[in-house]
Amino acid sequence: MFFSDLGISERYKIGWPVLVILGGIICGLFILFLTFLPTKWGVLGVIGMMVPFIAVLTGDVKRFFLAILVFALPIQLDITIRHSGHLGGAAGFIISLFDITLAILYILWISELVRNKRKINFFPSISLPFFLLIGIATLSMVNASSPKLSLFEIVQVLKMYLGFLYIVNNIKNRKEIQFVIVFLLLGLFLESVLGLAQYKFDRPFVPSILGGPEKLGYIRLGEPLSRISGTWASYNDFAWYLTFMLPISMSLLFSGIKGIYKLMCGLTLVAGIGALICTLSRAGWSSFVIAALIVLLLNFSKTKGKTGLNNFATSIFAILIIISIIGTVNPQFSNIVNRRTFSDDYDAARSRIPQMQVALNIIKTNPFLGVGINNYTEVMQDYDTSDIKLTSITRHQVHNIFLQIAAEMGIMGLVIFIWLILMVYKEGLTYIKSSEGTMSGIVIGIIAGTSAFLIHGLVDAASLGNHLFLIFWFFTGIVIAIRKIESQAKPSITA
Repeated sequence: MFFSDLGISERYKIGWPVLVILGGIICGLFILFLTFLPTKWGVLGVIGMMVPFIAVLTGDVKRFFLAILVFALPIQLDITIRHSGHLGGAAGFIISLFDITLAILYILWISELVRNKRKINFFPSISLPFFLLIGIATLSMVNASSPKLSLFEIVQVLKMYLGFLYIVNNIKNRKEIQFVIVFLLLGLFLESVLGLAQYKFDRPFVPSILGGPEKLGYIRLGEPLSRISGTWASYNDFAWYLTFMLPISMSLLFSGIKGIYKLMCGLTLVAGIGALICTLSRAGWSSFVIAALIVLLLNFSKTKGKTGLNNFATSIFAILIIISIIGTVNPQFSNIVNRRTFSDDYDAARSRIPQMQVALNIIKTNPFLGVGINNYTEVMQDYDTSDIKLTSITRHQVHNIFLQIAAEMGIMGLVIFIWLILMVYKEGLTYIKSSEGTMSGIVIGIIAGTSAFLIHGLVDAASLGNHLFLIFWFFTGIVIAIRKIESQAKPSITA
C-alpha cells in the first residue's frame, strides 16, 4: 500500500529494500571507519552523516544548506591537505565547512539548471575584474619562489568567487534576502556573545573541532588584559569581522524595520560593540567609527526637511542609548579604551613602518608581476633594509592589504583589485541613490562594512585567500542580487 501511494511501480518494490539494506551497510562501514580517526574528525563525521537526513526533514533542502552556508561564515572549521607550514596565505589545499556546504548547493543548483535548461549569469561588472585579477595572479607564478603556494591561494580565491556566483544567481526575491540577513545577524550575535563570555571568564570557550583559539591573547597595559577572538584564531581578525558586519545591524536599526527584527538588530549592535571594545583593536575601533558615520550619512542624505532632521536626531539619541547601555553593563570599558589609546603600546604601531619599507622594496624591484601571489613571506628577508632587521624578528606579512597585493602581483594586480572595489561601490551606491526601505538599508550597511574592511586593511594583514575576503565576496553577491531583484520588480510596478 505504501509503495502504491508513492506511485512506485512493481519493478521498484524489490529495489527499495535492497537500497535500504545497502545504505545501512554503508553507514555501518562509515561509522566503523570513523572509530579509527581522531575524536575531532570522528564527531564531525557523525554530524555530517546526520545532516542530509535533517535537511530532508526540514522540507526545503536548498534553504537548509543556504542557512548553514551563511551561518558558517565566521566559523573556520577546515582541514589543510599537504600543509607546508607556510606563514601568510593558504599553506595547502583547504577544505572547509563552507566549501562542503557550497559544493552541496552547487550540486542542487546544477541539477536545477539542467532540468530547467537555464543559464548562469556571470554579471560582467564584477566577473571581468575578477578574472583579470586571477589572470595576473596566475602570471605572477612566473616569479614565485614556491609556485605551489601560489596555486593554494588561487584555489582559495576561486572558491570565494564561486560563493559570490551562487549567491547572486540563487537569491531571487526579498524574502530570501531577508532570510540570509537574519542568519548573518544571528551568527554575528552569537559570535559577539561568545566574545563577551571570553572576556568575562577569561577562557576561549571554543571547542577544538570549531577551529577557534586554544587560548586567549593578552596585552600589557599596566596589567595584562585578555583580547577576545570569538571563533577566530586572531583577535585582530575577530575585530575585523565585527567591523565588517556591525554596520548592517546599525543601518537596519535606523531603517523602517519593526518588531522582533528591530530588537534583534539593537541587541546585536550592543553585544557587537561590547565585543569590539574587548578585542582591544584600535584599527577595529577607528574603522567602525568611520563606518558608523558612513551609515548615518547615507541613511539621511536622502531625507530632507523636518523628517530628515527628526530621523537624524532619533539616530543620535539611539547611539547615545547604546553607548550608555554598554557603559552601564561594564564601566571598565571606558577605562579599557582610554588605556589602549593613550598607554604605551610597546612599539606595536611603529613596527608597521619597517614592514611597509620591506613591501615597498619588493614593489620597486618587481613592479610588473610581483614576487608571486602567496610568496611574500618566502622572500621578504631578501628585501629587508630596515634598521632593526625586521625579518629576523618576525616573518609575518606586511600589515597593509594594498601593499601586499602590489608586492605579490605587481602594480597592475593592485590596479585591477581597486577596479573591482570601485565596481562594488558603483553597484551599491547607484542602488542606494534610487531606492528606500529595508533593502536600501542592507546595501548601506554592506557599503559601510566594506569601507571599514578596507580601512582596517590599511594597518592589518590579510591575503586574498584569507577567510575575511570570503565575507567580502559574499556581501558583493548580496548587493548585486538586490539590484537584480529590484530591477526585475520595477516593470511590474509601473505596469
